[in-house]
Amino acid sequence: MAPSSSRRRPRNLPESRNRAKPLARNELLMDIVEGPAPRMNREPCGSGPCAGEARGSMGAIFVALVLVLGAGSVGGVLVRFFGFERVEAAVVSIAVLSVLGLFHALMARGRDRAEIGDRIADLSRGGADLARQVAETGRRLAAVEIEVARSAERTRAALEPTATEIELLRRSAKQLAQSVAAHAAALQSLSAASAEAGRPAAVALALDAMGAPAPAPTADDAQLHDDAADRAVAAGEGGGGVSALRRAAEAGRFELYLQPIVTLPQRKVRYYEATARLRTEAGELLNPCDYLRQPQSADVMPMVDDILLFGCVQVVRRLLAREREIGLFCHIAGHSLLDPACLGEVSDFIEANRALASCLVFEFAQRQVRAMGATERECLSELAALGFRFSMDRVGDLQLDPPELAERGFRFVKIPAALLLSRAEAAASGIEASEFSDRLGRFGIDLIAEEIESEAIVVGLLDFDVRFGQGPLFSAPRPVRADIVQASADRPPPRASGRIWPAAAAVAAAEAAGSDRAQPPPIAEPFVAAETPGPIGIGLGA
Repeated sequence: MAPSSSRRRPRNLPESRNRAKPLARNELLMDIVEGPAPRMNREPCGSGPCAGEARGSMGAIFVALVLVLGAGSVGGVLVRFFGFERVEAAVVSIAVLSVLGLFHALMARGRDRAEIGDRIADLSRGGADLARQVAETGRRLAAVEIEVARSAERTRAALEPTATEIELLRRSAKQLAQSVAAHAAALQSLSAASAEAGRPAAVALALDAMGAPAPAPTADDAQLHDDAADRAVAAGEGGGGVSALRRAAEAGRFELYLQPIVTLPQRKVRYYEATARLRTEAGELLNPCDYLRQPQSADVMPMVDDILLFGCVQVVRRLLAREREIGLFCHIAGHSLLDPACLGEVSDFIEANRALASCLVFEFAQRQVRAMGATERECLSELAALGFRFSMDRVGDLQLDPPELAERGFRFVKIPAALLLSRAEAAASGIEASEFSDRLGRFGIDLIAEEIESEAIVVGLLDFDVRFGQGPLFSAPRPVRADIVQASADRPPPRASGRIWPAAAAVAAAEAAGSDRAQPPPIAEPFVAAETPGPIGIGLGA
């Protein structure tokens, strides 16, 4: 056995280096006797294993020459001094050569066995050392696991009081909301009793003002309201309202109203919803959404949405200038952004303000979303490609398809609180309201409960894990100063499409000269976060 030159030898046995030579000599001697085996791919001599083999071959040749010379010397001595015949001396020389060769082989084998025994002992000691190292490593790993378990236990023990306090605060908030709702009901009953008992009118009016709000409409009530509106349109009613709406729009009597959307239960303002209002000659405010079902409003709604879009962009710019991280919901009343012709008119304006896409959300009614065709979906895709997000409002039932809405770019769904808390609607849709928020959240859609009018509704929504809320309980829609939307109060509001108002300035000047009706001043304070349960002020400061 020829030891490899690359084998690593133990440090504590330096004598093992000199034991490789007998093994090499023995192997080379066996090569001389039996003949060397053919070897392929020999390395060039001079370095590495080939150099060791060359030196071993030289040693073996030297030993063989010594043995032959010794045997020949014995034969010569026998012929010269003892008078043996040459044949007899040759036989004796061959015998002596065989004995010497056998003796050398036995000595080499003994040395090989001793070296193999030493190597086995070294391997045994190395295995024992390795076993001790493995045992030490296992002990250290066990100590690390114990320390990690103790650290986790200490962390759990440190966080347990905090979790307990949070749970107590949640329960306290819920009990406080229940107490406020109970007090409101008690004040309502006291108001009725005081009115019957002839209490002074001022006290009765004050108590009535703190009474419980009217019950929120359910899905059945909304359906009945829609049917009534359809019958009114079929009978030709409401034409005067649309005419007044058109005259107000052409005269530029446009007002932008904002209503906050707060987080629950912190009640901190996170978004605002922007809606359009038009003021008639008599000073009455008209909501364009109330005339969507009437065919006469088809040519008025694009004009209103055009102004609203420009006003929303101005409000978002003012919010960003004041470093307010608050988004804005643009309440589109008609089908302006879903009509290729109308979208083409405002496409340049939208493209120029695509940097505001993360702060601007376009709202569409559930009926509009369900009635979308290929053309409307293509318009929606163009807006989504620019980075704008969408919200679905005016929801009449909970039969929604979150995967499809998320694919179209919808990131918010606004549902009336009464509809969320309705057990009949939950049974009809086949999904519990407590699971509805989680179902939308799995697809990146946030649920917003709107039309919240009492603390009792807030208590119910907290149990359903609703994160955002909107309604009169937090604040009613409030107007924005006119100079935020338009350059000056005596000019008509600008439009996103860039169209010029025909004779709008003249109409507005005539109405301003002939009208003595005082306009209610808007709030001049900047946006204020709703940190308290009371109403919040909405407006934009200079």
